[in-house]
Amino acid sequence: FLFIILFVGFVVWIFSFFVLFYGPDNSASRTLHWCFTALSVALLTSTGLVERDDVWIYVTEIVLFFFYMFTVSGFFFFSTIFPFAEKGRMILRKLVIFVPSNILVILILYFRLSSIYNISLGDFVTYQSLFALFHITLFIFIGGAIFNFIYAYRQAELNADRIKIKWILWGLITGSLPFL
Repeated sequence: FLFIILFVGFVVWIFSFFVLFYGPDNSASRTLHWCFTALSVALLTSTGLVERDDVWIYVTEIVLFFFYMFTVSGFFFFSTIFPFAEKGRMILRKLVIFVPSNILVILILYFRLSSIYNISLGDFVTYQSLFALFHITLFIFIGGAIFNFIYAYRQAELNADRIKIKWILWGLITGSLPFL
């Protein structure tokens, strides 16, 4: 399992640079690059055994949750700007997507780390509820991205844009299944 995660994490990370190399001036390419980078970091910081006295566990939990959420929320944001970026309202779009998702991650981390450090059953139960909400949020972001790409596909006038959208949809659907 460890070797598979390491291999996939590094392959995704290398792919992120490939995306950036071919579109360094394109905001959609930069966004996708950071989504792939976040996914590779989340994969490479996935933990197994949690020991209360291991400080590294606290660091990896923080990194894992923030980067995992950014992978999905960032990809949803990407779906709103690819293949045609809408001018204006970009700040509002980022606020609506990233502020609630980061608040959820902060709450999850508070109760997760508190349940580990304090060995608190109450905090663990709250964490479990928030973790379920985390998964629902991931499904909403992925479903929203799929909807956005289908909508963009229907709106695309150029066949080249439609082909790009098909490849992204295919990758999203097949690539996200193991992580859900």
